[in-house]
Amino acid sequence: MRHQKQTVRPLATAVATAAVTLGACWPAQAQSWQAAVAVASDKVLRGASQSQGRPVWLLDASRAFDDAGVTASAGLAGPVLQAQGGQAEASLAVSKPWQLDADWSLLASAAHYAYLGGARARAYRYQEAALQLGWRGQVTAGFSASPHTQVFVPGSGLLAGPACTVDLGLHQRLAGTLALDLGLGWRGLAPRLGRSFVYSSAGLSWRQGPLHLFLTTTDSRAPAAQLPAAAPERRRWVGSLAWQF
Repeated sequence: MRHQKQTVRPLATAVATAAVTLGACWPAQAQSWQAAVAVASDKVLRGASQSQGRPVWLLDASRAFDDAGVTASAGLAGPVLQAQGGQAEASLAVSKPWQLDADWSLLASAAHYAYLGGARARAYRYQEAALQLGWRGQVTAGFSASPHTQVFVPGSGLLAGPACTVDLGLHQRLAGTLALDLGLGWRGLAPRLGRSFVYSSAGLSWRQGPLHLFLTTTDSRAPAAQLPAAAPERRRWVGSLAWQF
């Protein structure tokens, strides 16, 4: 049985859930460019809004180099981190998949995230490396680590330290191109950065040709002090529309 190849943090998944990598990914093509444009009601990462609960636009472009088995991608999203003087998030990533057998696949990736705008927003830049195990394009289990994560700690200001994430995802087709997406994750932080927490997401995705529609609810158990001051809600709904070309 043949399954879709995984790609690093696909735009549609980042828009729709951003809380958990679910493994719903674009098909890869040999030596080809791909791009996507999306709009969303919010940009949520691991249960917390990066856009202070406001709508965002997202751009993504990638190229698969099948001879080397590597995919490179670049993304831009905004507005984000406005409360910290931010304007947009820019990302660069590289990933390499392995098809272990007919059912199982493995994806390794590394990414750099930078924030355009004022000095406070730029200080949130970070790097992340990740491994994701996938089964039949339906179930994923991932681990990611960042050596330099920035967290605002009341009374101490912006502190940097290591952080890691463990997540599980399910992408189950219901009828036609309508699918159920579920995710559960744990965010581990260095003690000086605050308390570790659990986050989750649940939603529906639908595809018609190059158009992808998502409706997702996300929840974060992060301490209120670790959530952006302008959007402290733990639970939120996110709707998004993406066009791939």
